[in-house]
Amino acid sequence: MRDKLIQNVQKKHNNKKLIQDLVELRKAGWSNFHLDLLKKHFSFYRGLVTGEIQPKDNKHKHFIDTIKNWRNAKPSNVHEEIYINYIKFDNEEKIKNKKYIKKEIRDPVWGNIAEVPDGLKQYPSEILQKWKDAEPEQITVYDWYDDLKYR
Repeated sequence: MRDKLIQNVQKKHNNKKLIQDLVELRKAGWSNFHLDLLKKHFSFYRGLVTGEIQPKDNKHKHFIDTIKNWRNAKPSNVHEEIYINYIKFDNEEKIKNKKYIKKEIRDPVWGNIAEVPDGLKQYPSEILQKWKDAEPEQITVYDWYDDLKYR
């Protein structure tokens, strides 16, 4: 009972996501034919891939094998081509959103503080070299005593 409820929620979420993605796919240049096929068969594609729907013939098994190896596989029919292209589109969108989120989320209070505060910055190499080359003054205890005595 609980598993069926979770599956229904996931189906609804996937269908909502598909509806949102259709606009982006149209902007990306997908043809109406491909979009209509994806809309019509999307839940069937998902069911085959997730195992909710058992494959009935060799075409379905070939579809599942092709989708499992989607990065290297060459689609043999329109359905495989559409679903592989959708998977690629979905992955690209996820990558874009991750990069976008990382760039945009900043703390409004602490966001303007420098990454390396002034006290922790490294000195330039020229200054470090000058310090290495400089010879320290030879000061004796009596020089210190005289300084303290006549201040």
